[in-house]
Amino acid sequence: MPTRAPAVGVDNVYTTQIVDDLVEPIGITIRDLGKDDIKIIFWFIAKAEDGVDKVHGTQMATEDYESTFMDAQKAVEKLTFEGDRDIVRRALALVTTNKPGL
Repeated sequence: MPTRAPAVGVDNVYTTQIVDDLVEPIGITIRDLGKDDIKIIFWFIAKAEDGVDKVHGTQMATEDYESTFMDAQKAVEKLTFEGDRDIVRRALALVTTNKPGL
């Protein structure tokens, strides 16, 4: 998919290009949790293969959540915050208009 994140060793963020195997987030949000606390969320686009088993033991102790696969539009509707829904809508637009890169 087109990106401004350059490939390793390339110093060019001024043009979009197709780059394989990137590990950069598509977005970062900071949520104020009050009481001098924040939550930093890094947003990534990933491709999941059919039939691959979940790898257990990969979460930190503070990451007590269960991941679930579902239809992308249903996932948008389940998100609590409009800003989160907007990021996922943009990610879906990128994926659906640039499928050859995935």
